[in-house]
Amino acid sequence: MLRAIPTILLLWALAFANPLLAAGAPLAAPAAAQQDGSAGPTRAELGAGDGTADDERFAAEPAPIVRSFEVIGGERLDPDRLRDALGLAIGAPYDAERVRRGIETLWTRGLRSELASLEVEGGIALRLRVTEMPLDLTPRFVGNEREDRLQVLEWAGLRDGQEVRVNQTYAIAQRIQASYLREGYAFVEVEPVLGELVLGDTARPATQDVIFQIAEGPRVFVDDVIYTGNTSLPNRGWGPWRSGLIHEARPVSRNPTFEWLFGGLFAKPFREESLKEDLVAMRQAYRDLGYLDAVVEVDHLEFSKNRRWVTIHVRVDEGEPYRVRSLRIEGFQRQPDPNDPRLSLDVPTELIVPEDELLALCDLAPGDVLTQFEIELDQRDIVRRYGDIGHIAHGSMPFYERFEFLEPQLVFDAEENVVDVVYRLAQGAPQYIREIQIEGNTRTRDRVIRREFADLFEGGRADLAKIERGIARLRGSGYFSMVGPASAGHREPTFRFVETSDSRWKDLVVTVEEGSQIRFDFGVEWSPDSGLAGRIGVTFQNFDISRWPSWEHPWDDVRSGRAFRGAGQTLRLFASPGTDFSRYQVSFTEPDLFGRHLDRIGSTVRFSRNFLGFRTHQEERDEFALSFFKQLDADTRLSLGYRTSAIQVDELTPGTASILDPLGVPDLLAQQVGESRVSGAELSLSRRIFDNALDPRDGYSASASLFVSDSAFASDFDFASLEGTGTLTGSFYEEPGVKPVYRLSLLAAAMVPYGDTDDVPYTERQFLGGSRRMRGFNFRGVGPNQRQNPIGGETMLYGSVEYLWPLVTQPIAGTTRELEVFRGGFFVDAGILDPDSFELDLGEYRLSAGFTVGMIQPLPLALNFGFPLVRREGDRRRTFSFTLSTN
Repeated sequence: MLRAIPTILLLWALAFANPLLAAGAPLAAPAAAQQDGSAGPTRAELGAGDGTADDERFAAEPAPIVRSFEVIGGERLDPDRLRDALGLAIGAPYDAERVRRGIETLWTRGLRSELASLEVEGGIALRLRVTEMPLDLTPRFVGNEREDRLQVLEWAGLRDGQEVRVNQTYAIAQRIQASYLREGYAFVEVEPVLGELVLGDTARPATQDVIFQIAEGPRVFVDDVIYTGNTSLPNRGWGPWRSGLIHEARPVSRNPTFEWLFGGLFAKPFREESLKEDLVAMRQAYRDLGYLDAVVEVDHLEFSKNRRWVTIHVRVDEGEPYRVRSLRIEGFQRQPDPNDPRLSLDVPTELIVPEDELLALCDLAPGDVLTQFEIELDQRDIVRRYGDIGHIAHGSMPFYERFEFLEPQLVFDAEENVVDVVYRLAQGAPQYIREIQIEGNTRTRDRVIRREFADLFEGGRADLAKIERGIARLRGSGYFSMVGPASAGHREPTFRFVETSDSRWKDLVVTVEEGSQIRFDFGVEWSPDSGLAGRIGVTFQNFDISRWPSWEHPWDDVRSGRAFRGAGQTLRLFASPGTDFSRYQVSFTEPDLFGRHLDRIGSTVRFSRNFLGFRTHQEERDEFALSFFKQLDADTRLSLGYRTSAIQVDELTPGTASILDPLGVPDLLAQQVGESRVSGAELSLSRRIFDNALDPRDGYSASASLFVSDSAFASDFDFASLEGTGTLTGSFYEEPGVKPVYRLSLLAAAMVPYGDTDDVPYTERQFLGGSRRMRGFNFRGVGPNQRQNPIGGETMLYGSVEYLWPLVTQPIAGTTRELEVFRGGFFVDAGILDPDSFELDLGEYRLSAGFTVGMIQPLPLALNFGFPLVRREGDRRRTFSFTLSTN
């Protein structure tokens, strides 16, 4: 508590006895001008602005002219600066409002001011009486045992060595106490204590010692929050799988992530402000679920004996949920109010889209509980439906022309607990795109950006879904994104509409900010797949092979983006030397060979060299691939290419060798010892829609490919391989921020030998096991086996389900976005491998589950733990793997 006010009031009483310390005003309300007993205008006439009748009369009359200005007291102060602070000028009209603000400003600077006036010929004469409040050159803090002096100074808003005026002490004490409370010191008391007053003179001000006495008390942590009465939202589950009121409201008084894992180690300090915010969030959660009469309040706080822990008891009175009795949709057209152009009128009009069609889109229906979630789903679907016909819901669209889902009209019947709902639509006007303009691309060519809007035509109707999809593709490309802390302050691609001379036509302006062109990848990893390996990689994204650097500053040109940047090409150089596996690769992709961004044909060329040390043999593989692809639409690609691989198999390592079987390795492997070549043509179709190229959190990808190896391509083997893959990523949560995500993956493959080839060669067969396929099993550790070694399969089916959630996030300074720092998750993998073509023995399936914990920023680190749930004889398990890298 603040109990020093009597001391301060005593100081003011003593001030009346000193000519240099005139009468003071209460700290909470700085003094305004008061009458000093001499003839002249009243306080209201001097512009104190207290709302009296004199104020109204004075405001209605012409302001008097200031003829003279005199300062009494404040001998150390410059009268001209005081006059300027009040906004006064000799010969100028008196401005009451500026004087009022000036007096308040002087008060904040330790000067108590009284302004009086005297009517004189042609105006008024002003007299300002100024009193300097005493100050302390070195305020002290006593009792701050847990928090050091520098911390308390920061909370007080003071610099070390800064002087303090007596009139500031109450506000400073409030700031210190509020900061202590925010840190969990629930019993803190801060008292400003004033010492002996030393009167000043014309050379120095009056001084007085100021001591802030702090009784910190214990720092209180939240031990538990107990809820009663939350019948419809009981708290169940643990950790990320909580449900009920805690899940819906996300209270911050307890750590939502770590409390279930580490208990009190991550307990949160008790903050009354956080508790109030939690109560508001819980009330809103009930309202969003239709419990409009719900009451949520603190029943009592239960402190431990040492007052270091508190149990918060929250009482809930839910009431009954409100159900929808009727749902209607009404259309409006916005028009300016003829009585006040600053206002608008919503004039009822006929719906452009029939009401029956709109109602069919709605999730909310009569008989349903009124929930905010269903209203938001309906809003999304209705906005999309109108967006399909050019009625755009976007903030940059002119007010009277844009579509807007207005606040629904709700008519309640409290006796029946029902509500009549009316969705109100400001339908706006249909819009057309006159021109697509690009801005901010200082390095990237326009055509690279325009190709992401290939399904949106200039001169055509505006389609919000296609525009947003184009923006999502730009963000997903990585060309205009920054990763890690560098993303703070970086602007992601956006768009806006700009008016033209015709209200039906708008220019679409796409704004980008160049992102990082070069991505370096340095690190080390260990996994059952490849053992211990280093990794060095450089990826030039948004590359331009035609922009060469200058001779004078080649490296500066590359680093700044003046060279090798802007055409949307990709150049990747990668090397990964390791103990078991070593991989090297160079690839180049030109997505638009002929510069036709709306009808693109591109090409990819790749060369790789791999040295693979398996437990059964050594394999060296040199591969060259050339492909050409046609962009069917912005997200779909058809590709045709040629691939050839020179394979060297040697250094067989026998498994169960015997006199009858000296090799001790699978027959197919023994047959491939030496040099061989696999060459053929490949046809593939792929579609990819993700929100981010580097770390996708929403979207999907699907692909199908057919590879035919044939002697016509100088191949030693004749076989065909058909493969299909699919990935789906998303979140169950609609709220913004870093959310938990799920990832579903499916892979199916079938291989068929033909001609002179009886079996698909060993090196080309399908395998399961390892950190990428069937975690919990060793690399290629899933049978069928021969002589205790895997023989692979010609048919495979594999699926994976992952659920990943953020453990720790960090706000990005200056933005509302967050960075994911730590991530955790669970996974389930299942797969079947069959040695014959187009055969699957369902009795031979494998199943594994496990969890992963990883750090995302600043050093990517992933720890994976997998456990086989269903395995067969001969399978080899591997529980742990990790990867560590710098990107």
